[in-house]
Amino acid sequence: RPLRPQACVLVLGAGIAGLLWGALLRHRGHRNLFACDKEASRREIAKRCGFFRGVIGPEIIVETEAAERDSECDESESVPRQIVEVRSEGKDNEKEKGIGGDKNGGDGSGKRHQTLSENARHCGVSGLSEPARGVSGSESLSASVSSSLQLSAGCLDLIVDCSGCPSAIEGSLWLLGMGGQLHLFGLCPQSSLIRISPFDLLMKEWTVSAGLLAPQTFPDAIEYAQGLSESGCLRGEVLGLGFYRLGEFESAFNDLQAASISKAVFDMESARACLS
Repeated sequence: RPLRPQACVLVLGAGIAGLLWGALLRHRGHRNLFACDKEASRREIAKRCGFFRGVIGPEIIVETEAAERDSECDESESVPRQIVEVRSEGKDNEKEKGIGGDKNGGDGSGKRHQTLSENARHCGVSGLSEPARGVSGSESLSASVSSSLQLSAGCLDLIVDCSGCPSAIEGSLWLLGMGGQLHLFGLCPQSSLIRISPFDLLMKEWTVSAGLLAPQTFPDAIEYAQGLSESGCLRGEVLGLGFYRLGEFESAFNDLQAASISKAVFDMESARACLS
C-alpha cells in the first residue's frame, strides 16, 4: 500500500540529503516527519527549514530504548517515556523534545494492520501519497498534526537513512513498527555491517530497500523539483545553503566542517571573472 499521509517517518541525518528528503515527503503531503542528527548546528538548520515536526539528537533514542528495556526487565517499575511536545507560535518553527508516533498505528485499534507497498517507483521508497488538498508546503504544521506523540517501540512507519552511519541505523530499528520500512540512502563504509533480526523481519513484516541512482526517474525528478521550487522548499535559506565567491573557498570549507551550513554553493560569475 502507499505510505499513508499520517505515517510517522524518521530521517536519520540532517545534512543536505536529509533536508531534501524532508522537503520531498512534506511536498507529497506527509506531516509526521522527524529528523535526527548528532550535530547541534545541523539540528538548528533542520528546525528552521520547517519540514520536520521534531528534530532530536541520537541520545534521545538511546536513552529511551534503555528506559524501555529496564521497564521490560522490571514490570513493577514504571519508567516514563520521552514525550514530544510540539507548539506552533505563528510562523515560528516548532520546538520539540523527542520523536515518535502513535504506538498503535494511529488508528486507535491497538494493532498495526497496514503493510507498506514494495517495488518503489521514486527514490526506492514505497509509493508516496499525493499532496494533501489544501495543504501548502509552507503551512503551519499545527494545522495537520496533534500536539504530542510518544517515542516508543514500533512508533515509526518509515526510517530513511541519510547519515551513512551503521550504528545510527541499527540503534533506531527498535522504533520501526509492524509493516514498517527501512530505506538506505546514505553511503556507509564499505566494510561496515548492520545487525538486524531475521525474526523481526518476518514477524513484523519489515521491508528493507536502498536507492542510489534511481534509473529512469529523471522526468519524475524534474516534476518534483518544479513543485518543490514553486512551494519555496528549495530556497537557499530554507535548505541552509551557504553562498560564496570563489576566493572565499576557505571560509566555505570551514563552515562545512563546522556544520553551520548544509552545502556550499560558489558564485560562478566571480569564478569566470577570476579566470578572465
